[in-house]
Amino acid sequence: MVQAAKQELYLLNWEIANLTQKLISFSESYSAVDLKTVEYLEKMIKTTDRFLTQKTLVPVGEWDAGDKAIFEGYTFSRSINCKMCDRSIKITKPGLLKHLAEHDIKVENTPKVKTPAKEPVAKSESKGPVKKKVPVQNKPRLHNEKPCLEVGCLPTIKEPVSNKMKKFLTNKSPQDQLKATTERKQEQVNSPVHAAIAADLEKILVYKFPNVKAHPFGSRVTGLGNDTSDVDIYLDLDGNQEGNLSKDTIQRYSNLVQALLQASGHWSEFKPILNARTPILRTWNLQQKLDCDLSFSNGLSMCNTELIQYFFEIQPVCSAVTLYVKEWARYLNIEALNGYTVTLLTIFFFQAHKLLPSVYQLQTNNSEEHKVRRISHWRVDFERKSLEQLKIVPIPEAQIELYLGGFFAFYGEAFKFETNMVCPFLGTPQLKIHFDPLGPRIPAQMKSLREYYATLNMNEAHPVNELLQYAKPMVVQDPFELNHNVAKGLMPINVSKFRKLCAETGPLLQSAAAKGQPEA
Repeated sequence: MVQAAKQELYLLNWEIANLTQKLISFSESYSAVDLKTVEYLEKMIKTTDRFLTQKTLVPVGEWDAGDKAIFEGYTFSRSINCKMCDRSIKITKPGLLKHLAEHDIKVENTPKVKTPAKEPVAKSESKGPVKKKVPVQNKPRLHNEKPCLEVGCLPTIKEPVSNKMKKFLTNKSPQDQLKATTERKQEQVNSPVHAAIAADLEKILVYKFPNVKAHPFGSRVTGLGNDTSDVDIYLDLDGNQEGNLSKDTIQRYSNLVQALLQASGHWSEFKPILNARTPILRTWNLQQKLDCDLSFSNGLSMCNTELIQYFFEIQPVCSAVTLYVKEWARYLNIEALNGYTVTLLTIFFFQAHKLLPSVYQLQTNNSEEHKVRRISHWRVDFERKSLEQLKIVPIPEAQIELYLGGFFAFYGEAFKFETNMVCPFLGTPQLKIHFDPLGPRIPAQMKSLREYYATLNMNEAHPVNELLQYAKPMVVQDPFELNHNVAKGLMPINVSKFRKLCAETGPLLQSAAAKGQPEA
């Protein structure tokens, strides 16, 4: 365990205390805050949460904070870099205002808002009987922030397209970008790395778990990852793909697997993350030099990968568009917008335009040979029907750019994130308000979700692990695990930014495509 120097600890504590005091002073003085400030605060909260969960708490003893010897060789730097000109500016109000004026930015003085003094409440002199409070049934604990269910719940922002994103969109035509990403995908899908890692795991773990099977899944298997992407592996240690394991069992498995892998000399840097929705053991494979996330609880993630692979096989244009959008999303700088969410957004775009089937279609009117399969509470089987059977037209490869532009127009202008949710299970937008777990309007087709909610005590249900977070700014329902909103981590400002930049990307794509056309 590496212990920070006293100087570093003192400086960190001083900065935290200073920022806290500034926030208190600001909240007492002003009634409005800039959206960019909110975005930075949201990022700071998430960073603080990760910091606290990853660090070990130890006593470091006492020292005199005024002892100048502590800071021997250290200097305080009270300046910031201007993003527009990259000059270092001293943090004084006159200096900052003068520099902003150089960029033709005027800052108006915001009047301080005085908080009115509270008037004392007079005590009632009534000596009548005290009324008893009538107990009210508690609503499920869905979210702490204000629900986003109506038009107007998302902020309006003025977020310009960054220079890096413009460069990505315009330096090459979409067709050239797609060609390069498709080639990388094929290389990754055909890579022997996944099979080698799975074989190594099985060889090491078979001594303790004779029936062990290692199943690679995730972005590397579907071809949506990159050279540095984690390798996701589901370890079926005792033939338990069909159900959830207890916390104690997962803890025991994690300890055993870590001990066996550590003893082999092929693995290092173990980090159990067992309180997540899907508990994992994160580790480093020394032979392939790759991070690996090992999960034990059930095979749901593996089934999601199989579904994505099926969609890409029957409609390859969907795969190409997903690859491009994932690359584009990197320039948004929205940490909570993960690759799985982007993939489901793309698949749903094609479903909404009747170019891919819904999961419900694949689970109904099936052949006699088809077998129903469940993992935990959720049905995860689907029949691999052809486009001809589904009466869906295949998209010609030449029309990739058309549907790429369609994706950005759909989410930039047409889709109503405030009121609707992305639902790959039904393949059409669904009203978020219908998914109140206490309400009667959950679609009848979602029989497994209705049955699952019927087993819960809604007063005690866990708001994240057991209930669909249907009132979030963006709701993207998992295609199998119907109580899971995979986009629940996105803040209102993130969704507004995503939508605005989708709308602005379309025209830039058209311009880039026109440049790539051969001259007549």
